[in-house]
Amino acid sequence: MVPPKTAPQGDQALYDLIERTIQREGRFPGDMTLFLGGMLISGTPISEQEFFARLEQMSRRTDQQELAEVGRETQEEHGGDGNYIHLKNARVFGVGPVQMIPLWRGQLSEVKGWYAGWATATGEQYGVYAT
Repeated sequence: MVPPKTAPQGDQALYDLIERTIQREGRFPGDMTLFLGGMLISGTPISEQEFFARLEQMSRRTDQQELAEVGRETQEEHGGDGNYIHLKNARVFGVGPVQMIPLWRGQLSEVKGWYAGWATATGEQYGVYAT
């Protein structure tokens, strides 16, 4: 059973922007960069439903069924509570070389700042190398 939706803990404007855009258009029309915990994370915002559907697909391909089970259980118990943000095709800056990850889920309350668009940085000091 999905609990009633609660007010998100964090930036209400960020939550509203993503939720309204995804609900209205079915997708977010670009990328977003989030600032949290000394890191930048850039990617394309997706709905929680899409996040868990992609997670299930990934778990099938990698034969990790426990991922799919945990995803289903989490969505059933806590689905749509508004306290998480989901990204696909994410890049994580600030932990050495840029890490590319297919799916990312984070607590909205941990986001310290954001802007629409990719983080763009080049240079060895950022772990990003221009080609």
